[in-house]
Amino acid sequence: MTTKLKNEFHQAMLEADAAARSLPGYSGHVFRRMIADSGGWKAAKLVLQPMPNGKVQDGFVELWMCDGLELTVEAIVLEQKWYDLFTANDRKEAYRRLISVGCDIARQLTPHKVQYIVLQYSRPLRPKRRA
Repeated sequence: MTTKLKNEFHQAMLEADAAARSLPGYSGHVFRRMIADSGGWKAAKLVLQPMPNGKVQDGFVELWMCDGLELTVEAIVLEQKWYDLFTANDRKEAYRRLISVGCDIARQLTPHKVQYIVLQYSRPLRPKRRA
């Protein structure tokens, strides 16, 4: 893992957070603090820790409800560019969370490893909003 790649990932997290803040209904203040305190890579590693009973972080739910899944840590972690920064368990958890809300994700087999890569988003399943 190179410092350069971690720095690039940190920048990607900052850019995703800035884009997410423009979505109505998204606050993201907890994740923003995590990035500021720990850096983008460590913040992502913390977010990807499995939660009891398959739950997900509030920020993921907020972005899902705001049609911003492409800005989630989970989606960004699965981009091929960041493959070497995360463990297979990190990627599996990101994959699990995204498919749980209806994202279309393909598994790409390579000669040496299985990669979970977000190739295309289908329209994610949305919770029914109350009037």
